[in-house]
Amino acid sequence: MLRKSREGWEFNNEAALESFVWKNLSSLLGLKPLKQQYRVQGEVCDILAIDSCKRLVILELKNVEDRYIVQQLTRYYDNLLEERPLSSQIDYTRPIRLIAIAPCFHEYSFIDLKYHTLDLELLRFRITQVESRIYFAFNALRGATISKVIIPRPEKYIINPENAPNAKILPRPPKALLNIIEKDSVEKQNIVLDLREKILRFDERMAENSTEATIRYGKRKGKTQLYRAYHTRCVEFHRDQYSVSVDQNLDDPDIVVHTQTTDLWGEPLDKPRYSYSKKIVKIELFLYLPFPHDETNQRIIKVLVRTNDWKTVSGIVLPSRYKEPWKAGTYYPFEQYLNLYRKMTGKLAESNSLQILIDLALDEWKARN
Repeated sequence: MLRKSREGWEFNNEAALESFVWKNLSSLLGLKPLKQQYRVQGEVCDILAIDSCKRLVILELKNVEDRYIVQQLTRYYDNLLEERPLSSQIDYTRPIRLIAIAPCFHEYSFIDLKYHTLDLELLRFRITQVESRIYFAFNALRGATISKVIIPRPEKYIINPENAPNAKILPRPPKALLNIIEKDSVEKQNIVLDLREKILRFDERMAENSTEATIRYGKRKGKTQLYRAYHTRCVEFHRDQYSVSVDQNLDDPDIVVHTQTTDLWGEPLDKPRYSYSKKIVKIELFLYLPFPHDETNQRIIKVLVRTNDWKTVSGIVLPSRYKEPWKAGTYYPFEQYLNLYRKMTGKLAESNSLQILIDLALDEWKARN
């Protein structure tokens, strides 16, 4: 999926870029695709391919500038050379090629390239529009076009955003949001980014504000700020982080080793004890919804939405600082909340679809703003 940003045409997310390059790998680079999102030693390679000589090519793609792209490719190289998967299709006696693909590169990447001893290429991609056609091109670092293809079915995209309905030009997703979902499945990333687009396109007054751990959506105040009042807020994405104990044998670079050398009383142990944990980062969704205050009144509160698949809703959780302490953190099954909502508003919502709940939150936001 493409969108028009202030900087020009771009893919809606990294998954869309990867899917497009995967399908057009032969036309763009003369390569045969082997595996997409291939997991090796706890890390995930975007694309594995081979050239006409069965030489392995590792491709890492970024939809925005990323200073660590060369380091990623180097780790993938080491992991794949150690395991040598797909050996019936790959000639491991030939040098492995590494290709980094991005719209632009950080200055550190050029320093990495200067001193790198492996077969490493940096390719810039560009998306341009000429009349009714949209083109995708790979450019060398000095600007020469290496390959160029037409993006098919351009009618699916906004060709003339000035004349299209609701053609608000969206800013790029905040890095904070991309960082939170970077290790989620491609499907979940798409769902989250599609929700973001839906929220921002809902109303011209809707704006986005982000910190490292929170991305908020609500009524615009100036160019980059939101009003702080509860009734002006609509949706929030939060970064939730915690650690879990794991087995020491798991092959995962995110595992942390904890060493204990003394007992509870500070006495030295005969030999160190080791335990292992892994940091889990997940995204949480909060909505500003009406909730009963008493028998005759309601108020707007921020609730945590419980969803396992980001398609259906199982329930909502009241905030931990709720005004009535005995209700703080209370979980309401979704059907129970819908019954409360019907009694408060007279409106009927029977589906447990997350999209329906987002629509409900957007409509309520518009009604009070």
